[in-house]
Amino acid sequence: MSGRRWTRLAVTTSAVAVLAALALEGGNGVSQARPVISDGPGNAAPPAFQTMVACERSGNRVCNPEAEATSEAGNPLSQPPSPHPKYLTLDEVTARVRGTATTTPEIHARFMSYPDFERLSGEYSSTVHPARMVWVVTVHADEWTQATLQRGPQLVHYYTVVIDAETGMVSDSCIGCNLITS
Repeated sequence: MSGRRWTRLAVTTSAVAVLAALALEGGNGVSQARPVISDGPGNAAPPAFQTMVACERSGNRVCNPEAEATSEAGNPLSQPPSPHPKYLTLDEVTARVRGTATTTPEIHARFMSYPDFERLSGEYSSTVHPARMVWVVTVHADEWTQATLQRGPQLVHYYTVVIDAETGMVSDSCIGCNLITS
């Protein structure tokens, strides 16, 4: 899994912290926004951003508890499942993933707890409640990765999505990840 980037599809603490840091340091909007990368004296990242980066580099999972609590309050995935949840079936999940595709891609899926997905993928999310059950689905179909500054988009032949089994919400995705192989 190294080299692949999982996309968390909920607001993360880091995103909230970056936006808050820019708002605190920038004042009234884009016209006063400062670069967040320091390339020398007089062009340093805002202090709030520097504090957040230092916290994340130290290995802390939650660096801004207030922002974490706010983002979790409106996120159904951060709550425990219903007392008697009705889970999506394999057929329902594959139909959602297949969508309106004109061909029938090869699909592999596994039903598991979110902590089991974390162990399988090596990813961690403090925004998904550990009691939630998910479908981890790998689709064998051509997909383009996002371009980066170092390289253009790359054609890959599979992608993996993580779907909350109760709500049907996608919590994570990874283009180019072949997590479930059978």
